Amino acid sequence: MEPTDKDKAAMLRYAAKKAAERQGFMAWALDLYMRHEKIDQLQLADYLEIEPKQLPLLGLCLRPDTANNKAFQQGVKAICKKFGIKSVPLANLLRRVAAYASDSHDTTFLMAARDKEEDGDN
Repeated sequence: MEPTDKDKAAMLRYAAKKAAERQGFMAWALDLYMRHEKIDQLQLADYLEIEPKQLPLLGLCLRPDTANNKAFQQGVKAICKKFGIKSVPLANLLRRVAAYASDSHDTTFLMAARDKEEDGDN
């Protein structure tokens, strides 16, 4: 028995939800961007100028590496071609996500260092 379109959409949403747990996927980047910008999926889709139903499939793409400019540009270009997204909003989103992730990592590191200093003072 073939899965229905509704079943396929549910499986795609589930896969994207699982992908959001891994930094290497676009779903992770999209989720982080929405949380930091305090927007929902409709607003994200509007920003990227795509249909909201495309977001789960977009989320399953590998996230372009912002640390390697050539690979980043190639990854953004490939995603834009596949989904009909303009490159500037997508590249900006990914760069912001990289900054958010970096800030979050730095904050976590500083908090851990502070906690270690406090433990050493006792």
